[in-house]
Amino acid sequence: MVRDLAVSFCLALLPLTLAARQKPSETPFTTTAFAQPPMQWRPIPLWFWNNTQVDADTLELQLRQMVEADGYGGCAILPFGQHFRPHPARFVEQPTAAMLAAALDACLPQRDVTFIGDEHPFNYLHKVVDGHDIYYFGNIDGTPATNTIRLRTSAKTFSLMNPHTGKVTTLPSATTNDSGSDCFEFELQLPPCQSVFLVN
Repeated sequence: MVRDLAVSFCLALLPLTLAARQKPSETPFTTTAFAQPPMQWRPIPLWFWNNTQVDADTLELQLRQMVEADGYGGCAILPFGQHFRPHPARFVEQPTAAMLAAALDACLPQRDVTFIGDEHPFNYLHKVVDGHDIYYFGNIDGTPATNTIRLRTSAKTFSLMNPHTGKVTTLPSATTNDSGSDCFEFELQLPPCQSVFLVN
């Protein structure tokens, strides 16, 4: 009910943001645009709904306040708590790595990115742009690192792009299945403090 309410009002207020949005190429840089940026360049805050009830009137008032009065380009709503089941907030007292892993497994049994090997120094980002998966992987350690990585995706091929050398390599198809979900699995080797992009 509350989740449907949030979605309904976000959709209802989309014209407030979309009507003012233009393609970046259509918005020349001027001192006026810097002082009063167009909608697509405005900040979009992350709005936490921390275990709270939400009513329609207050939600509409606050969303309009964000866009029309405060100058935001929209917002991203993150609801959690007992009112947002089946994904309530979880409190882990005196957390350990094992306890956090168990909480994550319970909330998100199938993850976008899974590292198959042992401990590793990799960090990553995953974005979807124009229907294409784009991954960033970085080795934040001072020593070389290797790990087998599993991506939850139906894509069959990926290009590995090295920003340090400009080299682009097509990874061999290595699809697999994990708990009913299509996956792409590959081995990544990175020198110290270097990174790569993976694009399908």
